[in-house]
Amino acid sequence: MQIQPASMPTADMSLISSVRLPRDDKAPRQARRIVTGWLGGDDVLLPDALLVMVEMITNAVQHVESGEGRDWVMLRLLHGRGVLHVEVTDPGSSRTSPEALNGEADPQPPPVASGRGRALHIVRVISEGRCGTYVNDEGHRVVWADLPCPDAPARRGSR
Repeated sequence: MQIQPASMPTADMSLISSVRLPRDDKAPRQARRIVTGWLGGDDVLLPDALLVMVEMITNAVQHVESGEGRDWVMLRLLHGRGVLHVEVTDPGSSRTSPEALNGEADPQPPPVASGRGRALHIVRVISEGRCGTYVNDEGHRVVWADLPCPDAPARRGSR
């Protein structure tokens, strides 16, 4: 089942920043450092934003097939309408979709023995179910989550 984005970035959202990283085991650590710089170490949303973003990037690193031109992952943060929008784009496939973001929300995490879906279950819980996935116009997989936040006139780094 293809989940369509309920919260694609819109004109009333402000881009905080974006970065393209090599899709490798160092990407989550690099992204943590970068996002901390974008939001600032004292931002109340930083812990949740880091956890959600790292889980989504780790999922892309571990589950997206390798190959020529498939060695990247893109991270974007946007703010607006009372949410911090976290987005990870990878060169994924339209044939498959992250399992834990498909279907209805399940309050129980997937069984440990399944070895799949636990990270995105965390994303679903932290984002209060406001998350999803879609394939963009370029054929790349986008996984997103909206974290509730107070509307601020401008967040650090907003452009």
